[in-house]
Amino acid sequence: MYPVAVTVTHTGTGTHTSTGTGTDAGTGTRIGTGFDVTPAALTGAAGAIDAEASVLDEASTAMAQRLAELGSCWGDDTVGQRFAAGYGPAARVVVGNIGALSVGLVRIAAALRAVAESYTRSDTSIAAIANDASTSGAEP
Repeated sequence: MYPVAVTVTHTGTGTHTSTGTGTDAGTGTRIGTGFDVTPAALTGAAGAIDAEASVLDEASTAMAQRLAELGSCWGDDTVGQRFAAGYGPAARVVVGNIGALSVGLVRIAAALRAVAESYTRSDTSIAAIANDASTSGAEP
């Protein structure tokens, strides 16, 4: 299981989703007091997702190679031709979809890294603004 990377504190009753502070438009109930992001947890999860993508990519490649090696092992009689008519397209779809899943996981991992980097940049900028304000006596 991957570490929890984002936590949201909820108050009130019922099930609510919050990405920060605010109120539920339907009930007026305060739904969150903020959130914490752990960039290292996001990048760690991205690494684990990349590893799974690699496993899927290798499986897809190995499956495609093995199926090609086997060739048309069902024969060319009427039964074999009927089998091939359904099997061939389905096998190509399965191999293609496994490859596409691998690409999708790589993109998810990249997005997690981008979120972590963006959060870190924003957090650093906000901290600098707050620090400048506190040293100058102004409100941030």
